[in-house]
Amino acid sequence: VFSQYPRPSDKSQNDSDSPKLADIKIMGYSMRTETYRYTEWVGYDVDRFEADWGDVHARELYDQTADEGEAHNIATSPQFASLVNSLSKQLRRGWQNALP
Repeated sequence: VFSQYPRPSDKSQNDSDSPKLADIKIMGYSMRTETYRYTEWVGYDVDRFEADWGDVHARELYDQTADEGEAHNIATSPQFASLVNSLSKQLRRGWQNALP
């Protein structure tokens, strides 16, 4: 499962959950596997409707089997570096490349 979510800034604002198109500066792209939810928050160009994958603001990785409430972001844990790298590549290839 793939999804995306817009944000106007790295910090919470009054319109963080429903920014106007012109105010979107960051887009969160997420994917779920049977075990994990992985998200990358990246810069976003509203004029070209395009993600800037070279401008990563944050990463999130949650183990859905051990942390259903997503309280512990494990994306920066060294033991998950290889998994983060693999999921990042898969996320960037997009949902169309994940089809059977």
